[in-house]
Amino acid sequence: MTYRAHLVTSAAAFTDAMEALWDTWASDTPGATAMQRWAWVGANIDRVPRGMFVGLILRGSDDLPIAAAAFKRTGPGVLVPIGDGVSDYLDIAVSPDAPPTTIDHLIDAISEQAPAVLFRQCHPNGPLGRAFRGAMEDGEACPVLALAPTVEEQQLAIPKRLRQNLNYADRALRKQASEVTYRIADQDSLAGDIDACIRLHQDRWRRRWMPGTFAGDTHKQWFADVSQRLLNAGLLRLHTLSVDDKVIAAIYCMTSGGTTIYYLGGFDQEYHKWSPGMLATRAAILHAVSADKSHTFDFLRGNEPYKYRWGAIDRLNMRLLLTRGPYGTAICALERQRFALELKLKDRMHNLHAGKSAHARPDAVSDKINP
Repeated sequence: MTYRAHLVTSAAAFTDAMEALWDTWASDTPGATAMQRWAWVGANIDRVPRGMFVGLILRGSDDLPIAAAAFKRTGPGVLVPIGDGVSDYLDIAVSPDAPPTTIDHLIDAISEQAPAVLFRQCHPNGPLGRAFRGAMEDGEACPVLALAPTVEEQQLAIPKRLRQNLNYADRALRKQASEVTYRIADQDSLAGDIDACIRLHQDRWRRRWMPGTFAGDTHKQWFADVSQRLLNAGLLRLHTLSVDDKVIAAIYCMTSGGTTIYYLGGFDQEYHKWSPGMLATRAAILHAVSADKSHTFDFLRGNEPYKYRWGAIDRLNMRLLLTRGPYGTAICALERQRFALELKLKDRMHNLHAGKSAHARPDAVSDKINP
């Protein structure tokens, strides 16, 4: 087969050409999560400033698209995939019918666009992870939980002590309130549930005297936009736990391809003794089994102790750093240093704010968005 790479610098033109194909490919690709679906990718493409977008479409012998990739310029000679900074999984899109050599040709075309191309978060079983496993570097750990096929089996799979504690917490909470409600956001409740999710998530950071992810209106607007797109595509699972019409916990999940991912969450500190965050997480896990038929519940990056209480085990993200020439080599060397420093800072923050208390108070919820 012969290949032809088509460079697209207009985000609108790339969207027109690839929106439907990209989502179809992603929905049929092993290892692809909701973060590879167009609802997520398209919302992030729309955030790219004018003149900073770079798209590549690889066409086969029949001149039809068989693979694509989308990037943002972040500095002189540096490209990062669309969604870098807010996504735990970044990848390319490839037709399931594409020949095995397709990804190699797409990567060659990508490498020609900049001295340094940084895929900082790749799923090990995604297209890049499978194609370049030997050439990729280890990234952050993502604790993942293998789910049972039925709700009954999943209930029993929850460690006994945790299961007993959650059952007690649920009963105790119901004694304190006239009404306790677990539900999932729909078109009617989405706006209010998004506001509650942001409020609860930000409260955690304010207690640490930090601005938090949603300190600015720009990120709040993006979050509302991507949430609406995910809901329209049937991918959003925003779980809330309410007491007498007051939301006291929110767990923001997405689902696709048999994997439910837990993106972020928050809970009301006033109710911490009833473990509302863990109760809402249990509801999310059981819904992933019963309604979405998921085989995996992915807690995404971060080694917070509460994730392992569910029985999750680590799976490493992968990193693919493409370089061209001395400048690209230098950029990637700086990226490796930045990543090492980031891990040290996260460990320090974890020890300061989560360490012992994460065991004592299982509601310590991790942040999935890089501010």
